[in-house]
Amino acid sequence: MERKDPKDMTASELLRWAANGEPNEYGNTTTPHKLFTALCGKPYCNTSYDEDARSIRALADKIDAEIEAARDESFLSHVDSLISLCGYPIRRKGEEVFDEWIDRCFIPRHRYEDGETVQFGDRDIDWDDTDECRAPGVQWVATAVDCNGRILATAYDKIVAVAKTDEYGRVKRRVPEVPGADGLPIEEGETVWDTESGKELSVCAIANADAGMIQCSDDDGYCEDYDARHLTHTPPDTQQRIDADALKSTASYWDCLGRSCVDCPAEIDDKRPWERCGASSCEQAQLLDLLRRQRELDARKGGVK
Repeated sequence: MERKDPKDMTASELLRWAANGEPNEYGNTTTPHKLFTALCGKPYCNTSYDEDARSIRALADKIDAEIEAARDESFLSHVDSLISLCGYPIRRKGEEVFDEWIDRCFIPRHRYEDGETVQFGDRDIDWDDTDECRAPGVQWVATAVDCNGRILATAYDKIVAVAKTDEYGRVKRRVPEVPGADGLPIEEGETVWDTESGKELSVCAIANADAGMIQCSDDDGYCEDYDARHLTHTPPDTQQRIDADALKSTASYWDCLGRSCVDCPAEIDDKRPWERCGASSCEQAQLLDLLRRQRELDARKGGVK
């Protein structure tokens, strides 16, 4: 059998060859002469100290490269066995690295903005309803992915909603509703008032929906946490506003000047002011409402309830 050229030998083959006592092309039989000659490409007696040092480093690099190549081969061999066992498409050996096989055979999973993987059946998603949606307001679940990679909700054999995504393609979660002091849900970007301080605030974000914490900013633009139970969508009463309203006529107070009682603008839940207050007239209802507002303001300011 023809002897392998030292340049084509593995590191272990090269070391064993250098130590086998056979002469090299220059007739050398000693291990150092044969090894350094093979590494440097010229007789050992003609090499310098720096060349010998480079040869040793080259041998160390060769060993590292062979170890890394062996690890890769072992890994891919194990992976190929698992691929075959699971019935997945076979990797194209010799022309396809593992990452290329992943890209060819699998669709990347969608993720939420926090990095968590989206699962089919998830319902906590911020959806855009389509024209096929027959039940607006229903909280859909993820059931499919279209050819453009969008998460879909399907029903009635139609695509009823498409998941909203951020600028990076991450799926947005549905923000739970957090009711304020008036019972209305507080939403990002709207204006609210703090019933404790009376300050006008801009809603920055829902900080913690479960705890009812809302981030708001006032004129300084700095966002702080507020308790949603103390936030309202209408300006809280002030003493100045109550005093001014006490001077109004009944028609002005209930904003019904020039309008028929049949079309009462102050009607709530089909009840006019006097019916809601248990009074005999809207004039009495005005007085009772002013007293109620005064009591609530006093309580908020630390007075007697």
